[in-house]
Order: sequence, then structure tokens, then C-alpha cells
Amino acid sequence: MRTDDEAGGTPPRAVRLPRPGRPRETALRTVLVLARGYGGFNSALVVTRAD
Repeated sequence: MRTDDEAGGTPPRAVRLPRPGRPRETALRTVLVLARGYGGFNSALVVTRAD
């Protein structure tokens, strides 16, 4: 298998994420909670604000 560089293309660019800073307040309507536990326990929960 050839990479983009070997094929004459341009290599993919790295995605730069913003550096974490101080927490900021914002109005949230929906959040996703992910949990992982011992023994392969995995769960996801979507919580939406009641209007």
C-alpha cells in the first residue's frame, strides 16, 4: 500500500484543537455522557433540557 507522499500527493494535515483554558459558561440544551467501567461496561446517555 502506498502513502499519499509516495503517490506524489500531499500528506494529510494535522488537526489543531484549541488549547484548554479556563472553563466558560454557556447555555447547554443537550449533552452526551459517556461512561466506561470495569469488565467492559460501556454506556452512553443523551440528556436534553426540558423547556
